[in-house]
Amino acid sequence: MSSSGVVKGIAPGTATITATVSSKKYTCKVTVKEVFNSKKAIESLSATDYKVKNGIIQIVKNNYSFPMILDAKCVFYDEDNLMIGVAPASILNFEKGKEAVLIFYAPTDSNYNPIPYDHYKIIYSAESTDAISNIKDIKISSNKGTFSILLEVINDGDLSSEFTQIGILFYKDGEIIDYSYRYADVNEPGSVDYLEFYFPYENNKYIEIDDYAIYVNYSYGYNK
Repeated sequence: MSSSGVVKGIAPGTATITATVSSKKYTCKVTVKEVFNSKKAIESLSATDYKVKNGIIQIVKNNYSFPMILDAKCVFYDEDNLMIGVAPASILNFEKGKEAVLIFYAPTDSNYNPIPYDHYKIIYSAESTDAISNIKDIKISSNKGTFSILLEVINDGDLSSEFTQIGILFYKDGEIIDYSYRYADVNEPGSVDYLEFYFPYENNKYIEIDDYAIYVNYSYGYNK
């Protein structure tokens, strides 16, 4: 507080200011709220990368105290440290405390054959959002089919969803081998959609997976 009585917030928290005037004591409780900070949001991320045939799969967690819109880019380099490809990915409403999956597709030639790369780096940008997450209201049941995973997705809440992205990680011999995502058409409360995720395909046949993991990467709406 300045000599003229101006109170300036330094850090988030609560303080009680006491002033005495003519032997009378006055108190005032002041609360400084935390505001979204893009740099802190990015620094809060924790992530694990998995190299697969068609690129890089990343499981990332938002450890920040706010939800965010997360945009990411993966830059691929050859052995001479020359850039050979850039792959974008995003989480349109990254709920705090949640994990999501990103996939960055490696560069290919004109015939869609993979171009070998030597190393890569991933960069992020983050911004605040006023969207409301309804991930907790997205109910999913699934089962393994002959060559696919089949899902029933229900919007079991009261919020209309703008977008609901569902992803599946495929496992073989305990390792992640592929990832795929779809958008569920469950915009209205009570709506139901059915999705099918085919197993990874290689050498003209489907790979028999051992296991899979389902992620609701984001589902959100707005107060009307």
